[in-house]
Amino acid sequence: MWQRDEINKNTEAIAGPAGKLYDKLVGFVDNFEGIGKALDKAQMAYSDAKLKMMLGNDNLLLQGQKMEKLQKRKSPMPLPPHWVENEEEAAAN
Repeated sequence: MWQRDEINKNTEAIAGPAGKLYDKLVGFVDNFEGIGKALDKAQMAYSDAKLKMMLGNDNLLLQGQKMEKLQKRKSPMPLPPHWVENEEEAAAN
């Protein structure tokens, strides 16, 4: 009988912290989902801005390259090659 009483006391002692742990887990999962949604939104905004910069005959990258070619000196800050390559492919399409 005393063993059963001891088990019941242990069960009650575990139940409180277990409930708190579960509540923390639910809050963490909710925050984690919020982070995922914010990252998705940021990725979509980045892709949209990149497309706007690269598309069209008078896009920002083309205009920048034209201005750079018109300069009498070479710019100390060239565009990264992968941006120029992507821009040239977009212009060809």
